[in-house]
Amino acid sequence: MEDHTLKTLAAIEPDPILRMTMLLHDFGKPDVRRIKENGRASFAGHPEVSAKYAETILRRLKYDNYSRQRIVRLVRWHDIRDVITERNVRLGLFIVGDDIFEDLIKVQRADLMGKNPALFEEQLAGFDLIERLYHKILDEGQCYKISQLPVDGNDLIAAGMKPGPGIGETLT
Repeated sequence: MEDHTLKTLAAIEPDPILRMTMLLHDFGKPDVRRIKENGRASFAGHPEVSAKYAETILRRLKYDNYSRQRIVRLVRWHDIRDVITERNVRLGLFIVGDDIFEDLIKVQRADLMGKNPALFEEQLAGFDLIERLYHKILDEGQCYKISQLPVDGNDLIAAGMKPGPGIGETLT
């Protein structure tokens, strides 16, 4: 695992937040390691455990809130994977946050570069597709979060809905 981490550090741009993310992204793996029937190791849940470690470590190091929160979120989401569709990229933007989405792609690319080179070509093409879809969504102004909806609470009140918590529930 140390070799993997060193390779990921070498593969990421020299940005302090991205470098610290790569250093901490797999800290939780030893805690969740399980050997499957086929003899291979599984690390299910390691991003969440790694994010908790990152939070603790960065607090001890007295990192500023902005950097700490970004690093912890990048560690938390570094292993998010799904079928690459425009809908799923929008969903990723909503779940992960548009403020770190581009950095997340960089982190995932660097994580891949620390793995088996046989996987590179196909998966790197996947990251290229994600980036293209991401830019298409932004360029077209597609909606991926509630604040972008063309309807707000005032519109619902004007349509006859009573003010109160039900408005927020309706919008989500």
